[in-house]
Amino acid sequence: MLVEDRVLDLLVKWKESADQGAELSADALAEGDEELAAELRRHIGVLEKRHWADAALSEDGAALANSAQTILSVLILPENLAVETLRAHLKKAGLLSADELQRVPAASTAYQLAGWLLESKQLTRFQLRAIASGRTRGLKLGRYVILDQIGKGGMGQVYRARHSRMGREVAIKVLAPEIMSKPNAIERFEREVRLVAKLHHENIVAAYDADEAQDLHFLVMEFVDGPDLESVVRRGGPTPVLKAVNYLLQAARGLQYAHEKGLIHRDVKPANLLLSPKGIVKILDLGIARFQEEADKQGLTKSGAVMGTIDYMAPEQAIDAKSVTPQADIYSLGCTLCYLLTGQPPFGGDTLLVKLLNHRDQAPVRLTAARDDVPPALDAVYQKCLAKQPGDRYRDTAALVSDLEQVFQQLRGLAPPSSLGDDRSELRSDIAPQIAASPRLRNKPRKQGAAVYSIVAGVGLLLVGLAYLAAGSLAPAAPPVGELIVNVDESDFAAHLHDQELKLVNQESGAETTITLQDLEKKLSLTPGRYQALVGGDDGLWVDVDEFAVAGDKPATLNVRWQAKQPEVAVAPPPVIVAPQGPPRDYDAFATGDWEKLANNQAEFDQMTEKGANLLTPSSFAKFENGTITLQGVNVSMASAPAKNFILRAKIKNHRGQHISLRFYRPGGRVVVFCANGSQFYGVGGAPTGGRWRDFTSTTLPSPPPPFFEFAVACIGETVMVYVDGVQILESEQAEVAGETVRVGIGATETSLGEFRDVEFMVLPDDAKLP
Repeated sequence: MLVEDRVLDLLVKWKESADQGAELSADALAEGDEELAAELRRHIGVLEKRHWADAALSEDGAALANSAQTILSVLILPENLAVETLRAHLKKAGLLSADELQRVPAASTAYQLAGWLLESKQLTRFQLRAIASGRTRGLKLGRYVILDQIGKGGMGQVYRARHSRMGREVAIKVLAPEIMSKPNAIERFEREVRLVAKLHHENIVAAYDADEAQDLHFLVMEFVDGPDLESVVRRGGPTPVLKAVNYLLQAARGLQYAHEKGLIHRDVKPANLLLSPKGIVKILDLGIARFQEEADKQGLTKSGAVMGTIDYMAPEQAIDAKSVTPQADIYSLGCTLCYLLTGQPPFGGDTLLVKLLNHRDQAPVRLTAARDDVPPALDAVYQKCLAKQPGDRYRDTAALVSDLEQVFQQLRGLAPPSSLGDDRSELRSDIAPQIAASPRLRNKPRKQGAAVYSIVAGVGLLLVGLAYLAAGSLAPAAPPVGELIVNVDESDFAAHLHDQELKLVNQESGAETTITLQDLEKKLSLTPGRYQALVGGDDGLWVDVDEFAVAGDKPATLNVRWQAKQPEVAVAPPPVIVAPQGPPRDYDAFATGDWEKLANNQAEFDQMTEKGANLLTPSSFAKFENGTITLQGVNVSMASAPAKNFILRAKIKNHRGQHISLRFYRPGGRVVVFCANGSQFYGVGGAPTGGRWRDFTSTTLPSPPPPFFEFAVACIGETVMVYVDGVQILESEQAEVAGETVRVGIGATETSLGEFRDVEFMVLPDDAKLP
């Protein structure tokens, strides 16, 4: 029996309330949705009538049979499924290891076994449905385990998945076979993916990888654990004006970035705008829409899914999709704004043809007529987006972003009306008076009297202008204001973080701001500029960035959590301490090659971890976020090259009690240079036979380095040199480090957290000499 998860969740709630003696009715669970209530009553009736649990289970399984998860199995499993058959399908699926299969308890019915698999989180509902029906193919795609289906459309199906080795959750779009069977489809798909993989923006869903398994082609993307904006409106109704402008502004920023990189989306609509739990809008399917258009030679009439796309499609795109400009995306953004504010796209119609003609010929309704809380300035932005001719819309997305920012700030009460009169945008002269005059919005849509309204608005504007003259037109504008959002880790808040203080220092003025952590999220206004976050080295307070910028265009974020201090690991003193002989060697004197930055983006880092990650514990992890690589209990090989001489450097974060390393490997041995406990540095060299390690150099700095510092290791011939912020601190002669090839990487020990930025590698000439 196929029952959607939302209904199953409500049935679990019904079951739990019944067990507690306070059974909830179907009407109460459905909260006014009559269709949903009828479906719930039907399923509850089936469950009550069958009395399957008490009759079917042995005495040992009775407790499990009454669990909330077990009741789901009755609505998931095919009727009369034998427990032996379910076990056979489970083994064939290969989702559980041999040890995990051994731990599966004995069960007298398939319902009991299914209930345990759900209760113990061995399987998801999606996996259980597929396995119970014998559909085990496709539950694993290459390195990814499919967890759930989260979407379906004309391009294919979208799944939530987990990387089998790294444990990271991703979204996978499996492309429909009929699309990939078109001539040259694979080449075009890979070309589009390569373009999208270069995009790195907060408001664009990141593309990690593209692969093929079991004759299925799929795209691996960032998983956004949140709804799309179409679902948000469908379930909650039209959005508040400020929130709608915020959503549209974020989407416009993402599209501005994409347009500047030469990519046009072609399918902007609420369903392709995802909303993260933190309220960040992320654009989905960038670049893939063009691939779909090229693959679908039959045009608009082929798929019913296009009906929804037409609601947001620019008139010129329906005629010639290949020659569209960024103005087509701007048009679609305007249609999206209409949907967010009214719950409907701007133009209706029962057929594709009628909708197309309405887009071409019909004037869009005034948003101020549809809602009495929409300011005229926002309606002016909307009308310009929906101009019939591309040349009458915004010249580019940057101009749209500029106007939306002004409307957004005014709605929040942050921007003075006088700041809206500059010429940065084509619409500035149009929207500024409308916001400044702040005419009272009507409670009913206007039907006539537009001329009278224009006169009243003009008089209001004149009075506002006179007031400005009386006050002094050259009065200084209000100082610019930026916003910082501080997010606090909920799991550590009560025990450690509550009432902790965080100090922020403006690096330009030196002004200090102290924040007391009393809520999980704190918003504060700051003067735009660069700031440094100061935390005590011993108190366990941890921030994700040491420095950040506050600007007036969008909020900055700072994430705070508690990091339990690791006990300082005593490093055994080496038998011989070898200090640099003579004056320290400046590696700039022999760094005559070109620096190659390793791991420029998420996709490159993922490829490195796929091929060269050594996880030291089950809880080890490696991630790439905002240019920072974070490792715990893992060593990652990042590059290999034919090189006798080289330099490897990175900026690392100074964590007390942590052991993080730069590493290089030769065919005859390996060398690891550690930063230990924040200020102690030592190196270990691997004997040719492996398995035996010995310290060869060690030093302790007189004072800890700054929060982020440059850590480098250079190798010329048999000489290894270690640098901190460009100053040599260690040197050693090691016969086993000489060789013709090298593999370089970074690492963190089992209990250590290592953070790396700007990992760079330089191959030096074979005849390089020490200065």
